[in-house]
Amino acid sequence: DRYDVVIGNNVNGALFSVLGRLTAPLVLDMHGDMAAELSMEEIDSSTARPIGRQVRKSLYRLAEAVTCRLSSRIWCVSRTMMSTLRGRGIRSEKMLYAPNGVDLEFFRPIPGEQLASFRSQLGIPPDGMLVGYLGRFHRWQGVEAFVEAARSFADPRVEFLIVGGTETKREGNIRFVGEVPLERMPLYYAICDVVALPRPRHPATEVAAPTKFAEYVAMGKPVLLTDVGDAARLVEKYGCGIVVHDNSPAELHNGIGQMK
Repeated sequence: DRYDVVIGNNVNGALFSVLGRLTAPLVLDMHGDMAAELSMEEIDSSTARPIGRQVRKSLYRLAEAVTCRLSSRIWCVSRTMMSTLRGRGIRSEKMLYAPNGVDLEFFRPIPGEQLASFRSQLGIPPDGMLVGYLGRFHRWQGVEAFVEAARSFADPRVEFLIVGGTETKREGNIRFVGEVPLERMPLYYAICDVVALPRPRHPATEVAAPTKFAEYVAMGKPVLLTDVGDAARLVEKYGCGIVVHDNSPAELHNGIGQMK
């Protein structure tokens, strides 16, 4: 009874904060659809038990319904999420639009003279086009399709940089770099001429607001992305990249060609 407000981090965090609703307003910071994410994670899982999966999904949906209705306000990271929740009976006046953002003092364009030597260290020609992906390799990121598109792109003037995997190696026109410290991320962004966001279309990706997108544009980089969620609408509105229909290797290949 001494709190002014209780903030629940996504549905699971809010569920454990429900008692705070008895004495203080509960704010649900909702930045994903847990049931949809579960279905995406287990699309290819041969070990997943259908009954257990359905039970978990049902529990996630129940937790979402309870926390959404007990919350005084719901912070939503995307317009698509707000529309989805309205379809589930949540009142518009209860929701606030609060997309993921980044520190613009940390993620910002870097002067070109600092970049030539770093590209040289990585073995990237100074006059070629470098297309990059930086981030995790979860299924909903679509990295596999992007790698396949890169392998099929036979123009020697186009190179690819993929940062965030488990190993550092070179494979033809692709340079894989393992995880790097956060403080070096802007440097890797800065040496790219184009950055990619190749997410597949799925309910889990439609409602999300990838922080990666905010980092990309804060660095002043044109974005190649799929027609998924709010990020695609923002790129179309502001003309800061190219939106392709889906994350098939063929579509991504064509998008890379358009960027070139």
